[in-house]
Amino acid sequence: MRYCGKSVFNYFREYRMQKAMQLLDETRTNVSQTAWQVGYTNVSHFSESFRKRFGILPKQYLKNRPGLFEG
Repeated sequence: MRYCGKSVFNYFREYRMQKAMQLLDETRTNVSQTAWQVGYTNVSHFSESFRKRFGILPKQYLKNRPGLFEG
């Protein structure tokens, strides 16, 4: 079964990664909390999936993003 040219599994994985990026951008959640919120029980698997999708580990992404909630 395909949706938008992707398998359902790939579509769902992409959705989870986009949601994770949104959570990291818009909230104060850490990597473990973000992984849990998008359905990962293994933070290492989440980090590797995030790196494969975005080319950076989520922890590095958090360190490099512009300040959240800066006045």
